[in-house]
Parts: sequence; structure tokens; C-alpha cells
Amino acid sequence: MYGSSYGQTGGPGARGGRGDGARGAAAPDSRTAASRERRLLFAASYAAPGGLVIFDADAMARGGAMAEVGRHISHNASRANRAHLREDLALAFLPLEKADDGAEQGGLALLDVSDATSPRLLLNQTIPNASSRAYCLSTKSDATGHYVYVFGAQAQAMYVYSLHV
Repeated sequence: MYGSSYGQTGGPGARGGRGDGARGAAAPDSRTAASRERRLLFAASYAAPGGLVIFDADAMARGGAMAEVGRHISHNASRANRAHLREDLALAFLPLEKADDGAEQGGLALLDVSDATSPRLLLNQTIPNASSRAYCLSTKSDATGHYVYVFGAQAQAMYVYSLHV
């Protein structure tokens, strides 16, 4: 597994809280040369199958049509409601609201976007609570590592995964 479960907070009736506020050091720029030379737009595709679609934002800014650069569409990335990009890690994270078969359990898809023309699925992980969906997520890096925080909407729980990159 690319990321391992680290812990859980919250539960029914839990209220949101503040994080510890720690800040990580700036990571070296690991983006590809092509990514640094043009601005890219990363968008989630909610369909089933769904996934990640990458557009050339510079072409759109010049008044051109939406120029698609790359995509990853599969059943393992279906029902993504948003895309979270970590350019420093060359990774895109997709919170998945439902399983592709329509089951209520959601999860997380992790994609390698180091080659924007051909994003590659690294992980499809369901969240531990079978009656919840992954509604949103955030990432954080600090001196101890890289972490993904996934919020399960119906369970009102936060799932924390440690990334081993």
C-alpha cells in the first residue's frame, strides 16, 4: 500500500478543531520541465468511470479552447468530487465520494502526475468506515513526513494517512 493508515479523530457529533499549526520546510521543486514551462489545470471527473483530467491553462488564457493535456479515467478513480495537487511531490489526490459500484463507502485515489500527459494511478484506498464517503481532503508535510487528511462526511471522522514517498 502506498499510504498507510495513521489514525482517526472525531466520530458522530464531533466538531471541527484546529490543527497543530506546524509548518513544513519548503520542498525542492520536483515538477517536470514541461510542468514548470506552462500552467496546468487539474480537474476531477465525477463520472463512473471517472478520474483526473489535465488541461493547458495557458491555451485557455490566450482565448483558445480547453486544451486537454492528459487524463486518467478508470473505475478506480470514479466519483472524485475535486482534485488536490501537490506539485512538490508530483502527486494528485482525489477524494472519492462513492465506490464505483454505487456503494456508499468512499475513498482516496492517488495519482503520479510527474508526466502530465500520462497520469498514473498509484493507489485506490477505501476509508475505514463503510457507511461514509470521502468528502474532502488536505495534505501536509513537515519534518516527520507527508500526511493526507481525508474527511468522511457521514461518519464525521477524519482519517489520517502517512505517505511513504
